[in-house]
Amino acid sequence: PLALKTYKLSTDEDQNFPFAVLSINLTLMALQALETGVISRLCNKRQQVISCLNDIYTACLLRLYTVWKTERKTIVDSGPVLDDLRATLADRPRQLLSELEKYQTKVWTEASRRRSSTQL
Repeated sequence: PLALKTYKLSTDEDQNFPFAVLSINLTLMALQALETGVISRLCNKRQQVISCLNDIYTACLLRLYTVWKTERKTIVDSGPVLDDLRATLADRPRQLLSELEKYQTKVWTEASRRRSSTQL
């Protein structure tokens, strides 16, 4: 759902942006965070690099989506948005992961409620 919501936002008449290009930027950010040691401790704690990178990428995508949508960003804002995201990832990767966990819990809870209400 997050990727689809982000894609739909990328095609919005006013807030459109090149989804693939920004996605590649997020991938690069996640890889650089690993390369520079920013997320090494997180990966070591999990003993899984790929899942850690995936979660970092997804957390960055969530932050990008949230900022873009709530602050009504446009393509003109893409540089500063990515710069802010890069700084947050460098300084507070756990915060990004915490936001992702909260989002996932909310999505799973809502999905569970929908399944429960349709089974009645």
